[in-house]
Amino acid sequence: MNLSRVFQFLLGSTLGLGILALVVLGGGYLLVQQLSAPPPKPIFDNEGTVGKTTPSPTPTASPSPQATPEPSPSPEGKLATVEYGGGLSVRDNPTADAARIGGVEYQEEVRVLEESADQQWQRIRSESTGVEGWVKAGNLKLGE
Repeated sequence: MNLSRVFQFLLGSTLGLGILALVVLGGGYLLVQQLSAPPPKPIFDNEGTVGKTTPSPTPTASPSPQATPEPSPSPEGKLATVEYGGGLSVRDNPTADAARIGGVEYQEEVRVLEESADQQWQRIRSESTGVEGWVKAGNLKLGE
């Protein structure tokens, strides 16, 4: 009789620990699944309220005194759509280290006002927010 009580104790303890382990692992799995989902993109109060700025000219270190003229922009610009999936940062100058003054979303309509002399940057104006600045070239699909 003593042996059957030991067997009952071991069987009950094993089943209890097994059920407890399943509950802990299931809860951990659900927690990890919930925490690994990407959060929604934040929207800040000051987005889209940045005033229009005119870009300051970038200094050129060319030895020749003659400057290369930039292409003249059309008065209204060309209509384009943002093609880059994450949207684009709008900068105050046509350089990667220039200050970020706003952003445009994926599929947002913008007007291309001009291109930089090296054709690596495009000056745009957002049709929806009015933000005006420079974005990296090659991320817009021209419409008109």
